[in-house]
Amino acid sequence: MKMKKYFFILMGMLLLTSCKDDTGDFTLNFKALYDGEPLVMLEALEYTNYDINILESDFYISDITLIKGDERVELAAIDFVDFSSNNFSIDRAEEGIDFNYLEVPVGTYDGLEFSIGVQPEENGMLPNAFESNNPLSNSGNYWSAWDSYIFAKLAGNYRGDDGNLSETWFFHTGTDPLLRTFTVDKEIIIDPSESSSVSISMEHKVLFQDGGDYFDIETNSINHDPTNLAPLEMIVNNYISSFTFD
Repeated sequence: MKMKKYFFILMGMLLLTSCKDDTGDFTLNFKALYDGEPLVMLEALEYTNYDINILESDFYISDITLIKGDERVELAAIDFVDFSSNNFSIDRAEEGIDFNYLEVPVGTYDGLEFSIGVQPEENGMLPNAFESNNPLSNSGNYWSAWDSYIFAKLAGNYRGDDGNLSETWFFHTGTDPLLRTFTVDKEIIIDPSESSSVSISMEHKVLFQDGGDYFDIETNSINHDPTNLAPLEMIVNNYISSFTFD
């Protein structure tokens, strides 16, 4: 009887070990930069002929997927990158934000893909349709006037005529046409013996590039209007070009 008991314990241990050998862990890290330096919220930043600061920078990432040929392994359906609450010190800005994905199938992948924003199916749903631990359950990131989640928020102040950083600017993007997809073309090895990671840096100054110049925040300081997509399209397209990875 004891031998039978030990046999089942041994088989269970072997099965558990076998399962662990089939998976590994993966970390996706996001860092925020401005002009090549770690971005700290509310610090004065040189822009064009005036200074700005940034007090809010966050965005949804969705359909986070490892790619291997025609094979796709989804790491998560949705996550939320929130520099606003993380980058309150230089140390936190340098560390960035980690997303840890466990029990990822082992293998050598060709890269990683994710979208900035919310996929159309989920974007057509209301926050109360999601569990409380889902980032889409946050009603503060849903705008009923758009029938859409706010995909990304950028906000801060610029230096006005009084010489202080007292004038407000903000840009909110949303609606299905503003969904954009970013691909990391990099070999990613998932191995059970060690964790794998990719670090993505987001250069915020690039977000405001308008052709060969920079967008005039002072003249066009506020846009959260889905009927006026041109400035918002510029910004969401710049999200893709703002990313570098290692």
